[in-house]
Amino acid sequence: MAAARRLLVAWLCLALAACAGFGLPRSIRVTTGELEQRLQQQLPAPVRVFDLLELQLLQPRLQTLPAQQRLRTTFTVKASSPALAARAVEGQLVMEAGLRFDESDASVSLVQPQLLELSFEQRSVLVTEAQRLVRALAERALDGMVLYRIKPEQMQALRAAGARPAGLSVTEDGLVLRFEPAR
Repeated sequence: MAAARRLLVAWLCLALAACAGFGLPRSIRVTTGELEQRLQQQLPAPVRVFDLLELQLLQPRLQTLPAQQRLRTTFTVKASSPALAARAVEGQLVMEAGLRFDESDASVSLVQPQLLELSFEQRSVLVTEAQRLVRALAERALDGMVLYRIKPEQMQALRAAGARPAGLSVTEDGLVLRFEPAR
């Protein structure tokens, strides 16, 4: 009888442990499309330099690089000069960046962006100045930019259930935030 009671207690303990995390996600998946949409919303306003040149990043297109745990982003760059009455020119900017999860505000941000390519469709004084300025400003403008934030009520529920962030992975179709029981 005592052995049966111990077996029953052990079984109940296992069942309770299994149910402790019931209903909590072990991970949150964010698709590349969701990240592109959020990046578009976060892009800085056009940057004016001494009323001579205006630069703007548009139409981000993300590509995940799971092997490197990085994102590659291609932007359309638009440069214009109201002072020079020059026709606006467009080009392409390609950058790669790592990602960081900040538990204090439950956000995923770009870190250490690196400019890989910058090209414009034509050559002119405007293009030469735009290239110089974009190279100087692009990495600083995107470093630390928030791409995703877990909803506060979702993060509260995870914390209340004793879950803590366990990692961030770049996948073929976006990213995955993993959670595990706090110890």
